[in-house]
Amino acid sequence: MLRLPTSWGGSLFFYYSVTYTISQAVNWILAHVYSNWDFLLHDFSSPLASEHLSSVRLKLFAGKIHEKGALLTACWEFIDCTIREICRPTKWQRECCNGYRHMHAVKYSAVKAPDGLIDHLWGPFEESGLLSKCNEFASSYYLFGDPTYPVSSVLLSSFDNSTLTKEEKIFNKRMSSCREAVEWGFRIYHSPIGLQYRVATILTNIHVCLYGCETYFYFNCCPPSLENYLKKPDVNSTTKD
Repeated sequence: MLRLPTSWGGSLFFYYSVTYTISQAVNWILAHVYSNWDFLLHDFSSPLASEHLSSVRLKLFAGKIHEKGALLTACWEFIDCTIREICRPTKWQRECCNGYRHMHAVKYSAVKAPDGLIDHLWGPFEESGLLSKCNEFASSYYLFGDPTYPVSSVLLSSFDNSTLTKEEKIFNKRMSSCREAVEWGFRIYHSPIGLQYRVATILTNIHVCLYGCETYFYFNCCPPSLENYLKKPDVNSTTKD
């Protein structure tokens, strides 16, 4: 019954409520989830980070990716860019205009683990501060992305397809097969509002914790329990330590 109703009209009939009442309830839920757990999508290097990204889990991620044929032994997650269409805003129309897709959109850099969870979702890569977080949090491991991302001590990418040696082609092919499995998780609910999309990502992660997903089954890497994923450590006790 938690999956019903599946449409706005069905909601009106199912709950015998007027439109603005349902809107208020939805907005309250969005605000509640966002204010309490949005840190799970960008703050994994802070004391409030979920325990599912412990050093033991990072080592597990790297091992699972390597077992699937990746040549890198310390690649722990994959990064990709996802562009989501939004309604035409009343302000910042020029900033939100995407010339590549010819629409108003918001661009996100998303980082996904082999257990199926999206651990980082922020705006343009240049503004995300992701590399500095990785230097503090996982300096012994690498993220892996396509050639559009800059290479650094914590981020590697496939070779450009212009002139490749045989070894470079093999490297690209084996890394690409693993990265494509992670891209399955970017097919999330399309939302016209940025806040809704971030909350939808958190809810998708919750669904993965409960039921798994294609990426989890491909890498055979179990996600954390829902309790561990949503658990927020005591800030006071963390500060004292």
